[in-house]
Amino acid sequence: MIYTEDQTQMEEARKFGYPDILNHLLKYISKQSDWPIHVTNTNEEKETFLYDSIYKSDCYIIFSLPDLEVLQEQMWDLVESAFWSNRAKFLLVIVGDHFEEPFQEVQTIIDRLWKYYKILDIVILIKIIGKDSIKTIQNRSMVRFDLYSWRPYQSNFQCADTKNILIEDTWNIDVGQFLKQTPLYTYQMPNQYHGCPLRVTAMELKPFLISHNNTERIEFSGYDQRIVHLVAQKMNMRIEYLETRPGNRIEIRMNALEDLLTGITDVICGGYVIHPAITPFADPTVSYTKNSVKWCVPCGTPIPRVKKISQIFKSDVWLMMGLQFILSVFAISWISDKMSRLREEEKTINIGSSVCTVLSIMIGVSIPKMPVSSAQRIIFIILIWYSFALSTVFQSLFTSILINPGVSNQIRLLEELIKSNLDYYYVQGSDEFMNFTSPTYYGQVKLKRN
Repeated sequence: MIYTEDQTQMEEARKFGYPDILNHLLKYISKQSDWPIHVTNTNEEKETFLYDSIYKSDCYIIFSLPDLEVLQEQMWDLVESAFWSNRAKFLLVIVGDHFEEPFQEVQTIIDRLWKYYKILDIVILIKIIGKDSIKTIQNRSMVRFDLYSWRPYQSNFQCADTKNILIEDTWNIDVGQFLKQTPLYTYQMPNQYHGCPLRVTAMELKPFLISHNNTERIEFSGYDQRIVHLVAQKMNMRIEYLETRPGNRIEIRMNALEDLLTGITDVICGGYVIHPAITPFADPTVSYTKNSVKWCVPCGTPIPRVKKISQIFKSDVWLMMGLQFILSVFAISWISDKMSRLREEEKTINIGSSVCTVLSIMIGVSIPKMPVSSAQRIIFIILIWYSFALSTVFQSLFTSILINPGVSNQIRLLEELIKSNLDYYYVQGSDEFMNFTSPTYYGQVKLKRN
């Protein structure tokens, strides 16, 4: 249910029993089926959707007044919904005014809905009153309800011509049923379109679309042209290339999208990308190639090997290794001095010999003199296993550092790029496309542009 905010038009709708009709209809539908019903109107607060729902509406029942502006307002509300689908079945009920010659009004409505919204499966219900009973509605025999529809692409002379209007059925008030009992929504689009024109707006973008100078007609080649040609050949349609309006790359594509929305063209091609900014307005084909946008940033500076070697262990590990070295030297020297006093012999290992001994153990070479006492041997064994564990880790990393010490200050994240204060060199078309499709992302990159 959708109706206008205009109070005058609302009063007119109430005069013809519009709210009562709607209440009876909703009550009947809720009793006869288990379908979920979503009731909306144009004067309520719009729902906000952060995504395009995958669950689309299968059918729409639209109550409108005999005013194209009102219908336009209603359709825009539907299109903005996340559940919108122009492939659904539509029943448009015109409430209010009478029509003596309804074909012109129905044709205008169908033409507008097909041109701007590409709605195909639509049935329009209109109340018809005979000329002799305009003032006396009580004459039931002169009042009827007609169901109108249309049949496009019947021949090469009737392609998407909205003049092909026909009456599907008529409701007989006296009998209380439709005269023909014709099933609705039975029309299927043909597989062959009888050579009807397929209007294509093509924008050159190599290698997707390449234009060729020809004084007689517009010709293209490339990936997109092959796809359009295969589609037209399969559907038996005739390709008609339309000229693009002047402008830069973004303006030309925006103008082409506008022409598609207003029904001037049927297909637009030329390196379009599947993007959330475009897909709500047009149906994309399946993507046949993938492109990615990458930032080209300067390489990081090489790290000095000495600095990289110093980073093999953390500072506290290096500190503990130095402390262990000093304690080991004094422990070996003290034990040697104590043992020489007990045996009244000359001291065998002095401070200099202790330093050479501990250093030899840590770097994995032979020591100048073997330990004599058991206490010295215990310290030596502990140092050997301790040094073996450290040297294994150190030597494995030391070899890789000598080969490739790595680089520093390499930009890997967008935050690092923003803080880098680098100059931004760009291609005009790519920069405009990024600004148009991702303005939030684009606005974060505040670099000096060259």
